[in-house]
Amino acid sequence: STSFSGKAVAVVAPVGPNRGILRIRVDGAEWHEVDLHAVKGAQRRVVFSRRIQDGPHVLEIEGHQGQTAIDAILIVR
Repeated sequence: STSFSGKAVAVVAPVGPNRGILRIRVDGAEWHEVDLHAVKGAQRRVVFSRRIQDGPHVLEIEGHQGQTAIDAILIVR
């Protein structure tokens, strides 16, 4: 988990045949499952993005199943 301040957030991760599932949530809301499986691999894709109220927030990310990784967390202030 990480705290940040801003009005939008995005998660960038690799996708491919051997990738798994991430669980992501903002500010303790409902978990969103993000399936990273893809027929063809790609180094970096925006796999999650949300517009949110401008201000302080908490982003939580869990590797839920399989091979998961993240490359970047992008924040719009």
